[in-house]
Amino acid sequence: MWNRDKDEIDLSRLNPQFRYLKIVINGAPVVLALGSIDSTPAQDGQAASPTENWYSASGELVRIRDGRIVATSGVEVADWRSTASGALPSWQSVAAAPDRLWFYHRTRDVMPGYHYGLKDAITITPIARPETKTPLVGVAPEQLAWFRETGVTTGADDANKMQAAIYGVDLGRTGNEAVVYLEQCLSATVCLTLQRLPAAKNAS
Repeated sequence: MWNRDKDEIDLSRLNPQFRYLKIVINGAPVVLALGSIDSTPAQDGQAASPTENWYSASGELVRIRDGRIVATSGVEVADWRSTASGALPSWQSVAAAPDRLWFYHRTRDVMPGYHYGLKDAITITPIARPETKTPLVGVAPEQLAWFRETGVTTGADDANKMQAAIYGVDLGRTGNEAVVYLEQCLSATVCLTLQRLPAAKNAS
């Protein structure tokens, strides 16, 4: 999945009948297609939320819920086999009360190396849009609300401690919200950017 050359992907050739994610990992771009959506039952005070299953052409999998990566499969260099988290605040809530402390807890199982039960205590903070150029396609950074997640990990070596993540979110005009853009590291040496395609505002 990640072993691609660094030439830009021709997005005009994508089939408009499908939904896509563009991922750039350590400088190499690849496009994933949405394969299925799983229903996730409500638990621990958290409302039910669908989990999206995105596949590469060679079968690797990235699972996303609430705009966050919750699992990967087939990513040999850094695989998040599963995650679990407590109740998540909405992006709208965080944006409306930026001075409040917003946080949640997450556990991760990571391969290779059999790193099971890593515990992240994560804080969410609204931020100004990034001053550095982002690889967004089809949407301007100022059209999105921006957030940073930082955290402290217990039970992890330095390679698997949580790195800061940045989200570009379309808050929508009718209460709907969608993460359009994400910068995240799966490990200390494996970092990616992710964008939904097409990048129209208020995408589901």
